[in-house]
Amino acid sequence: MAEPVVYVSTWKIKEGKFEEYRRFNDEIVRIVAEEEPRVATFLAFANEDGTEITNVHVFADQETLDRHMGILADRLGLLPSDVTGVTQFLAPVRLEVYGRPSRSALDIDRSLISADVPSSSKARFVGGFTRTA
Repeated sequence: MAEPVVYVSTWKIKEGKFEEYRRFNDEIVRIVAEEEPRVATFLAFANEDGTEITNVHVFADQETLDRHMGILADRLGLLPSDVTGVTQFLAPVRLEVYGRPSRSALDIDRSLISADVPSSSKARFVGGFTRTA
């Protein structure tokens, strides 16, 4: 059985950059919705004053996550070795990973962890399910 991979990441939105982030997020959501049917969940939540967001992304398996990383690289220029497309308006606060991420995702994770972003992970999938609409 393929095991899901879940990312929960929290980011500080740089001062005055909420609308720029929102446009960026809208574009990513559109791309994922149109091109990635196996992404089970792709959500973003902001606090009331628009200074912090938390993303919840659920991928069906490593292959789905790898495909996602490839599409982001092709369509938005977001590469594991260069996440400046995001950091122009966001600063990482915390990263949580559940499951075993793909190699390309691990490259990004390592760059955040080496920059002392607090992180945690639980690789062992015990069981459960997701529902789709």
